[in-house]
Amino acid sequence: MNIELFQNVATVVTFVAPGYFVIQVYSLMHAKRDREFSRLLVESVVYSFPIVAMSSVIWQAVFSKTPGSLEVGYIALLIGLAIVVGMTAGLLRMRWPIKQFARFLHIEEPNSDFLKSQLVRINTGKSNSSALTVQLKNGAAFSGTIDRMTRYTHDGRPMYFSFTNIAWFNETSGKWDERPGNIIISRDEIEYIETGQLLDN
Repeated sequence: MNIELFQNVATVVTFVAPGYFVIQVYSLMHAKRDREFSRLLVESVVYSFPIVAMSSVIWQAVFSKTPGSLEVGYIALLIGLAIVVGMTAGLLRMRWPIKQFARFLHIEEPNSDFLKSQLVRINTGKSNSSALTVQLKNGAAFSGTIDRMTRYTHDGRPMYFSFTNIAWFNETSGKWDERPGNIIISRDEIEYIETGQLLDN
């Protein structure tokens, strides 16, 4: 491949990738719908500009030379700074005064999906408080702890949740039957979720 062409491609990526990483890190912290590709591209470029500017200043201050889009160290600096910016934005989004200012501008709250916003509050490190009882629309019920969940609802398709430490309720015996493994269910299958410590057998 022509080195000049490769340089041009790398330069373009430099002005897209940092903003993309910011968006993805922020989305890991707050549930949001998938962006359309055109919007994702524009936002990635917009968010990349200040990160590229900051990285260039830092690079020139440390190495006293103009950064290049093919330099591994500079690329690592860009990505690292993008991750820090994404995490900082995610943390500040729910803090005063950013939260109040966003409300004033009628900007949608992070984790606007109600069910997910409640589940992310659960401290999975404490087994006694992270246990859930899930009633499905088909009448079945199981208990377990939330393992992970999909970040978005994709094109209107349902969000999925993964539960571990599974125990199904046996209506005949009135007890919980423990089973190994995980269960993945769609949000549309859930009738309701009850939080709190599991009932004893």
